[in-house]
Amino acid sequence: MVGRSSICTSGTITIACAKFQPGWRPILRATWAIHWPRAGRYTRQIKESLARRGEIFDILAAHQTRQGQQETADERRSAYYPYRVYCEQCQQDTTTIAHYDEASATIAYTCQSCGHAGAFCLDEKVAGKLVWKVDWPMRWAAWQVDFEPAGEDHAAPGSSFTVGHELVQKIYHWLQPYYVGYAFVGMGGRSKISSSAGTTATLASGLEIVEPCVLRWLYTRRAYNQTFEIDYGQGLLRLYDEWDALARQVQAGKANEANQKTYARAVLRIASQYAGTTLQRADLEPRLTCALNWIERYLPDDERTQIRASFDEATYQQLPELDRAGIDLLVKRLADNWSLEALTSLVYSVPKLVRGLPSDTPPDDELKRAQRSFFIAIYQLLCGTDTGPRIPTLLLSLGQERVKDLLAK
Repeated sequence: MVGRSSICTSGTITIACAKFQPGWRPILRATWAIHWPRAGRYTRQIKESLARRGEIFDILAAHQTRQGQQETADERRSAYYPYRVYCEQCQQDTTTIAHYDEASATIAYTCQSCGHAGAFCLDEKVAGKLVWKVDWPMRWAAWQVDFEPAGEDHAAPGSSFTVGHELVQKIYHWLQPYYVGYAFVGMGGRSKISSSAGTTATLASGLEIVEPCVLRWLYTRRAYNQTFEIDYGQGLLRLYDEWDALARQVQAGKANEANQKTYARAVLRIASQYAGTTLQRADLEPRLTCALNWIERYLPDDERTQIRASFDEATYQQLPELDRAGIDLLVKRLADNWSLEALTSLVYSVPKLVRGLPSDTPPDDELKRAQRSFFIAIYQLLCGTDTGPRIPTLLLSLGQERVKDLLAK
């Protein structure tokens, strides 16, 4: 027994022929279908669509509102053609069909752009295309499509998919395909392009700033019909922190089975794993290129971290006494804690230590305020602000000697 399953979209048609016997594998063939109309592949279907244009109009009209319509339904039905002609003079599709002769398959038209009036026979050439809501179900029938995934907007009431279901059965005599609607991926966060280029993320732009394994992780941990955003702003840093935390869980054997499978698809490379070694650029890829792309193409100028050129004595003297003591202790212990994990532990422990508390003391509200004050002190000395990137990451990126120069007298 041989079964056939087709998947169709507006431009590409993928046909899968599956042989349902043990040990037989599906055969997949992808066809770029944009040239099929002019090649005559759909001429028979186009003729049928023009011949039954009144029925097609009735189906479309049943899903439309009459608000704003100047002509009566009969007037619009008489003038309706589900076909858009490409003007032979200017190649634009701003045309109006004046007449279609079914016996000779000849279309007469006029062009609103250049004023040209012409005619051609569909048996000789196909200089146009069916309108979208008619073209899609026509292709389902032409290719015997039985499975069609598409964006969830296509399945809204009165949309191309719901109208297409009726057209494919009544006009083209084929069954409606099984539909799977998928949600949109949006562009979140504040970036240079968020206001000028729309809010829909593209795969190409996502791969400029997100490692392939992390991007796959974003998709695989959600259902296909769940909308989500890729953060092109500061949230991108949190995304990498979440992924790195997952990496550490997997390496420690603490991740659940689902996360283990997701992580296993790629090898993670982060600079902190190479602390104390001689790094080559290749060791940091693809994250290094993603970081550079984000800084150069997406990060707004006013969100860039500006590092001080030298130690600021006035700022240091204005710090609370315990924060100055904490800065001095941090500088003394940098060399012995120069890794992401050790620096993270150190910056949280210093406010406890300068108050005579053990480093493992659980933080209460007062201690949390002290830690926050200490973090602000570090940011003020390094970049002159109260906030900035995660402190351990910032320290590692600046290098041990420069950090000491900026924090110590």
